[in-house]
Amino acid sequence: METINYVRETSNVPLGPRPLKRAAIPYFLRDRYRFLEDELLTRRSLFVAPTNSELDTPAQMAKHLVQLKKVTDAVDILLLPTIWA
Repeated sequence: METINYVRETSNVPLGPRPLKRAAIPYFLRDRYRFLEDELLTRRSLFVAPTNSELDTPAQMAKHLVQLKKVTDAVDILLLPTIWA
């Protein structure tokens, strides 16, 4: 939610993300990530946030985003608590 608040404050974009209700996402991804959906700049957007502090590798996350793209028509936005150096 910190990222959502940051986008609201810095860009004046009204965001009100809600939990994703589509069942097409594979269960193993639903266990690893929390999904929120909203419209951002006229595009359906899917905010994807890891559910635990142990992050997958960037390559694994990239594969997960490819799998999400196959089952959603949204722009996937990955929210990470940290980034790699």
